[in-house]
Amino acid sequence: MADYFEGFFPPTKVSPLPPVASKRTFTKAICSALTDRYSRIELESVLPEELRLEWSRTGADPGQADTKADLVKGYVEDWSIAGLASLARQLSTYADIYEVNQEQLASLVKVYEQGEGVQGKTKNLIFASTGPKPDLVLRDAVSNDVEVVANADSCLIYDQPLPGDGLKFSNLVAWWAAHPSCPPELEVTAVARHLYQRLAASLASPPEKTLFRAYYARIKDNPDSIALVPQVYLHYDPLDQRTRRASVSGAPLARQRMDFLMLFKRRHSWCRYTSPVAFETGYTATLRPAA
Repeated sequence: MADYFEGFFPPTKVSPLPPVASKRTFTKAICSALTDRYSRIELESVLPEELRLEWSRTGADPGQADTKADLVKGYVEDWSIAGLASLARQLSTYADIYEVNQEQLASLVKVYEQGEGVQGKTKNLIFASTGPKPDLVLRDAVSNDVEVVANADSCLIYDQPLPGDGLKFSNLVAWWAAHPSCPPELEVTAVARHLYQRLAASLASPPEKTLFRAYYARIKDNPDSIALVPQVYLHYDPLDQRTRRASVSGAPLARQRMDFLMLFKRRHSWCRYTSPVAFETGYTATLRPAA
């Protein structure tokens, strides 16, 4: 009978799902990396002393944790995904951790750092920072209106509606022509050159400058090409790194500013995030639909 059905239902090939960066997957991978390598007694010193983690479970102490995994969770269960990603990044290069766990952690961190594009309706584009981190407040917490209350002179804020066919360089030029920093007597071509120089001033590393110059050299005769926007704040943590590390989460929000952002039609985005690997080997990018 088995021979009769042979060939009717060929074996199904199952492709492994790509890793998903979430609080669950980060917590599971961190627990596995630590519990695979250390005994219970070792964990009781490694977690607070070597990794400098603070016990976050109220109403209990580390000695009351049922298992090694429960002990680890007692330190990180209230963390944000940004804090978990920061710890995973640290453990992925930790000498004591097994290589298979290091690779799993590094894979999750890579997915997390690539991000998911720009989510929701674009209201404020804060970019081209040439100085200290801008100090932001929610002027209206209901409508999420953002106001820069300090260091506003070191960054640019594009607050115009995002065109349906993407943010083009010509859109930025038209916006820049009415900007207080742009001399009013300039012609359109001079406005574009002035904007280019202001954007270039925000770049710090040689790879960023090379990519920026190469892209705009290619589109210089076609200003309706999608703009390459440098130094964009996609995420924002109001605290500095020292204050954030002293808080409950213990880690600042990761990847607050990206190297470049491009906003295409149908709300797709291309992002390049700052990372040592990107500087050494080129750049990494994502092209994802935004909800």
